[in-house]
Amino acid sequence: MTLSKISMLLLLSTLSLSGCITTSYITDKIEDNTAKRWVADEALNDTIIAIGKPSQPIAGYEDALILAGNKNSYLIQPTDSKNDNLIAIFEKLDLNYLSIKPDSIGRQKVNFIQVQMGEEKHNCVASHGCSDMTLTFKKPTALLTDQEKAVLRELKFSHLYEIEGVTYYRNMLQNLKFTITTPVANQQQLQHRLKQPMPIKFYRYDEHNGIVARRGMQALIPLTLAFDIITFPFQIDMVDINK
Repeated sequence: MTLSKISMLLLLSTLSLSGCITTSYITDKIEDNTAKRWVADEALNDTIIAIGKPSQPIAGYEDALILAGNKNSYLIQPTDSKNDNLIAIFEKLDLNYLSIKPDSIGRQKVNFIQVQMGEEKHNCVASHGCSDMTLTFKKPTALLTDQEKAVLRELKFSHLYEIEGVTYYRNMLQNLKFTITTPVANQQQLQHRLKQPMPIKFYRYDEHNGIVARRGMQALIPLTLAFDIITFPFQIDMVDINK
């Protein structure tokens, strides 16, 4: 190969690498800029202390999973009623092996449940916002029965892999609809509580880089609903967001 051909190949390789770096840089900047448009509504910050289901069906929210918070309660429903039976997941699985991993905001990893209000979040139509969450089920392979595997498939958990004698399954729940309500009536008598309460934060999208949203946000008033919940013995801390 002549020197001129070698030089040309080196030039093309450099340009190709430069193009990849430039594309990656632009993509990162777009994601970072988008993340800055999500503005936290500090007034809605809360802490989840338990997860459960209503003791009696709530009209219009019959399929809702309940997050009991210190300040408010949160009814979670799948966007598509045919998918993601949230209550069944907590009723049918061994909760000793279930964990929650929250979504991220742009490129920012978070260690709390984050709910985003506005159509920019997967065309979210819920007035109180939507959220993505990932449920992970990991159990020693030797203890995992065929019946459990069938239930996991039924609940739309995907088999990921097996490492060092532990089998991992995952269910990525997207665009879950949130409705904020007043605290559960039996908040002081909950049978099961999370060992480590989970923070929950709400974000509003503002196309003007958050300037408008920061200057003034309309107060979001929780729905007034009186109901008790039956809590699930869910005692697993949220997984490490860095893993």
